[in-house]
Amino acid sequence: MNINLAGLAIVMGVLQFIIALNLVQANYPNYSDLTNHVSDLGVGSTAALFNTSIIILGLAMVFLAYAVYENYKKLVFSALLAISGIGALGVGIFPEIIMPAHFIASTLTFVCGGLAGIAAFNTLKKPWNYGGAFLGLTALISTASFEFDVTLGLGAGGMEKVIVYSELIMLLGLGMYILTQENSVD
Repeated sequence: MNINLAGLAIVMGVLQFIIALNLVQANYPNYSDLTNHVSDLGVGSTAALFNTSIIILGLAMVFLAYAVYENYKKLVFSALLAISGIGALGVGIFPEIIMPAHFIASTLTFVCGGLAGIAAFNTLKKPWNYGGAFLGLTALISTASFEFDVTLGLGAGGMEKVIVYSELIMLLGLGMYILTQENSVD
């Protein structure tokens, strides 16, 4: 399994999702970063682009998880990445109007993505491991806050975006980490 290709795939998967997210937010009627959930973008006029984009991201995550396991034999880290990616796929396949499937998928994405970031501490080299762990912990604390409606003035949408961006930045960093490692070059 080509680890470089997996690193590039996750970088491109994250970047395309960030671009799509911004485009659909701009085109969603009266979208508010503070009050609207990210998943609101998966229904209505923005559904096709949002759902396709998150499915692409989920596929890149699963591919990355498989490549990380094949190349580094990090089972826990790889499994958490894979489950989070499967959750992202589920978010795209089951928009928020399809409950409880959407709730289960988004919970898998948020919780396992945060745990993967924490698992990065024992997986990646310094200083990357600190960044992954920090972002994973941020995602988990934000997920708990979001579930208990503790939004710290950010609103439900703002708190959810802290989760999403923490995990996206962690994945982007992981892709860059892979692409800069000497042992990842064929």
